[in-house]
Amino acid sequence: RCAAPDNASPTSIGTVVGLAFDRSSGTLYVADANNNVIRALFPYATVSALVAGNGLRGYAGDFGLASQASLNIPAGVAAGRNGAFYIADHFNCRVRAVGLPSR
Repeated sequence: RCAAPDNASPTSIGTVVGLAFDRSSGTLYVADANNNVIRALFPYATVSALVAGNGLRGYAGDFGLASQASLNIPAGVAAGRNGAFYIADHFNCRVRAVGLPSR
């Protein structure tokens, strides 16, 4: 289980507005707009993990840990190569890139 930031928990998903599937790892990424986070559903886990966004609406965290970044209504997510993914950070008018460390 992962530690849940302020208003988001590992098991409560708000409004799903985007999905992306990483075929190489079997991970499903979920853009959760209400909670301002990106969740990952791993094939070997029973709960989702918060992989980007701290649950607070805003813009912060570039070049830091993805889990500590503030997002503002993430409206989509896309899987990239080697575990990376991209977030459509809607109200910040940004596409944010996240490179995950190997698991």
